[in-house]
Amino acid sequence: MQTNEYDAIVVGAGPAGSSAAYFLGASRIPTLLIDKKSFPRQKICSGGISPRSLNLLHEMGLEDRIDSFHKIIGTRIISPEGVVVEGRIPPTDDFKQYGYVIPRYSLDKILVDNAVSTGNVEFQQGLVTDLILDGDFISGVTTGQKKINSKVVILAEGAISGLAAKYNLSRHSSERTIIGLETWRRGIDDDSMISIYYHGEVLPGYFWIFCEGGTMANVGLSVWDPSLHNNLKVRGLFNKILKSDEISHIICGSEEVQKPKLWPIRFSESDIPLVTNGAIAVGDCGGFANPLTGEGIYYALHSGKFAAETVIGSLQKNDVSTRSLSLYRRLYEREFGEDLAVSHELKILFSNKEFVNALLRKASEDEGVNRLLQGVIVNVIPKRGMLGILKYKL
Repeated sequence: MQTNEYDAIVVGAGPAGSSAAYFLGASRIPTLLIDKKSFPRQKICSGGISPRSLNLLHEMGLEDRIDSFHKIIGTRIISPEGVVVEGRIPPTDDFKQYGYVIPRYSLDKILVDNAVSTGNVEFQQGLVTDLILDGDFISGVTTGQKKINSKVVILAEGAISGLAAKYNLSRHSSERTIIGLETWRRGIDDDSMISIYYHGEVLPGYFWIFCEGGTMANVGLSVWDPSLHNNLKVRGLFNKILKSDEISHIICGSEEVQKPKLWPIRFSESDIPLVTNGAIAVGDCGGFANPLTGEGIYYALHSGKFAAETVIGSLQKNDVSTRSLSLYRRLYEREFGEDLAVSHELKILFSNKEFVNALLRKASEDEGVNRLLQGVIVNVIPKRGMLGILKYKL
């Protein structure tokens, strides 16, 4: 068997994996970034880049690379009963008042190239079939007949990660899974606001339209209810919403340019550590996505950075044990642990059609409630504040 050796191997070159590889490379850690696909490649995802994500992309030196993509300045939210509320991203001290829609075909290539540009990251196309065990420690990966050794492995395989499950780094259930359906349509009027429709049959999920610039738009549906996690049921709901009064006038005259595809968005159980001797799980592989909005790119980028910071410290101590790598959990819990916990609480509220109707009616009348709602949806205002104001206002 052929053998190579690196200090770190990152399996999966989506936003989480490329973020981890970039920060490792920037700290001069010899790193292999490996993915089963070559880049650029298409990836099912709405491509929404929130202002929080933007901060980290700027930290990675990518401000100029992404500035040419379609800018988003606010949201248009439609209630089950048809009330429409619009608003701009509210001003804050920490975040820009805009985001972007960047197709993953472009974003992931930018992120891979940025990691490689550090001079310490090598990208390879290859399918990782298993991890190498040296006693109780993971010490590399195998790709067919090739064995690649490392001191630590970061798993960033995405939501369908057989390796993370095999080594008990993640666990998912149907109750903690969103099924997303997505396509692209050409001929939709350009819009600097994302459109979100809380249709009564898919709550707390929603239908979305994210314009990418010109007349191209990403159009999709997220479904929480496990009883609806069926190809025919999801596609039926999607087609029904396309014909609804709330949506049909927006897509009128447009054409579908790709057959709709389904994919899972999974949320890890809270008791799974996401680390073991010699390995860490990040991004979708670790179940990092927002249960209220489905946003994943922000959590992917940051979990990749936190994994890199953890690995750098552990390598300096020559200790990649579970105990040493547990710093990773402290870092991500400090950054977005409460955000994810409160989002679970809000998800329960958003499962109630009467609640969502009342919230959108109130937001249409009260600018403060609207500003808060806009800020929560685009992730620039802490969600804990929404729980408090909802009890007071509603």
